[in-house]
Amino acid sequence: MHIGHSNSGYKCLMDNQYLQEVNDEKDLGIMITNDLKSAAQVVIACKKASRALGMIRCRIKYTSS
Repeated sequence: MHIGHSNSGYKCLMDNQYLQEVNDEKDLGIMITNDLKSAAQVVIACKKASRALGMIRCRIKYTSS
């Protein structure tokens, strides 16, 4: 991942093999993108909250009396 305007985007070499370039990376539970915007992190948090809400809705039944 190349971050910053002055970064020339050099290819990194490790054990005589070039490393694959990625656009986003999850580190310590936080999604980091090469443009440093939080949209990817927000999408992940929304999906996780939606799954939790879906599980709650499946478990709770409303009855009218």
